Amino acid sequence: GISSHLGVEMSHFHNGYLQLFVQGGIVALMLLIIFAVLVFKRLVFIKKKDRKSYAILVSGLIMVLVHNVAESTLMKGLHPLGIVAGILYVAVGIEALKLKTIEFEKRAVNRNTNHGIISKVTVG
Repeated sequence: GISSHLGVEMSHFHNGYLQLFVQGGIVALMLLIIFAVLVFKRLVFIKKKDRKSYAILVSGLIMVLVHNVAESTLMKGLHPLGIVAGILYVAVGIEALKLKTIEFEKRAVNRNTNHGIISKVTVG
């Protein structure tokens, strides 16, 4: 490889995305992209409902994404930043689910309230 040609030994690339591509191929890179798109779609939903949670979650995820440009923590197993990223991904999912549940319950209450008013008007 390049490192042996230059007479330098490298244990890893200093770019998590390049490291992922070299070790996992196009399939691993595509899975990461799909996963990132799904996470950011949930973040867009969270932003509409709870800007404070959105700010906290997105700042943590941006930190992880930017860090992997200069260091490869994506493929290092139980690296502390990988653990933080995992916690953030789970938190995004939980927050989105919580907000969707609240939204669903509000719609159900509104539907029940509207039906009650209509039936009272119809009967009365």
